[in-house]
Amino acid sequence: MIAWLLAVVSDFAESWPLLWHGWIAGWLIAVTLALPGVLVVAREQIFIGAAVAQGSTFGVAAGMWLVAILGQADAHGHPDSGSAIPAACAALTGTAAALAISAGRRTGRGSPESRTGWIWLASSAGTVLLLSSSPHGAHGIERLIASSLLGAGTGDAWLFAVLASATLTLALALRRPLTVLAIDPALAPLVGIDRRWWEPAIAIWLGLCIGLAIRVSGLLFTFGCLVLPALAARGLCREVRSQFLVAPALALVAGVAGFAVANHHDLPPAQVAVGMLCAIPLLTGAIGWVRGIAGRRPTLGCRP
Repeated sequence: MIAWLLAVVSDFAESWPLLWHGWIAGWLIAVTLALPGVLVVAREQIFIGAAVAQGSTFGVAAGMWLVAILGQADAHGHPDSGSAIPAACAALTGTAAALAISAGRRTGRGSPESRTGWIWLASSAGTVLLLSSSPHGAHGIERLIASSLLGAGTGDAWLFAVLASATLTLALALRRPLTVLAIDPALAPLVGIDRRWWEPAIAIWLGLCIGLAIRVSGLLFTFGCLVLPALAARGLCREVRSQFLVAPALALVAGVAGFAVANHHDLPPAQVAVGMLCAIPLLTGAIGWVRGIAGRRPTLGCRP
């Protein structure tokens, strides 16, 4: 075991000069998304997160389609997904999807589930239709779904360093109102929290974080980092305020360990990290189940 760990660390150190942009960008994306993920999970809005992520994917596809029309291409002739256009389109469509869902829930017009489902389906179909006419459309769709972090550059690392710092600062500074909105939104007006401003602000925050991450990390890693650290944190600590600290810590640990193991065994790093994050809620659930069984008093099947 020790020899394996040393080999993992050694291989990771050797790959660092070549792949450090992707590693750091992935870790910062995981930390950034884990924080709004606490709200998404606490409010039982996981499918909303999926719809916003799919809407951002459509934005990347729309941006790549525009890039192809403008004639911008990378060295291999593919539409330049590293251009600012796909990133801007993803941020806009992700934010628009989050605001549309939030407005529907706030005004009570229509079913929130139907609105969320429509956005997810329309975005899924639109992504395929936009890229299907491109000579490299299949490659673009595969990259968005497969969640490859290897294309991240220095600019992506700096972008998410700023976004992660801002998200951490705001989440910790506003942890009290965010906790109230997560636990009982109906209580918010009684403690001086105006939901007319807070709900759109949270939607913009969610849409912006997901939209900027999708282009770099793809759908699987983005959605996984949004919900899985929060699910794991909820299994470890009951208070939502504590989950704002635990979730990003778990996301970072899983990202570091997952990328190192994936690099050693030549596996996709995003998928390994998501697999590790999936294992944490299972482990915490199993521990809780064992404790519950151990805490039951043995009976002989008769009344005392």
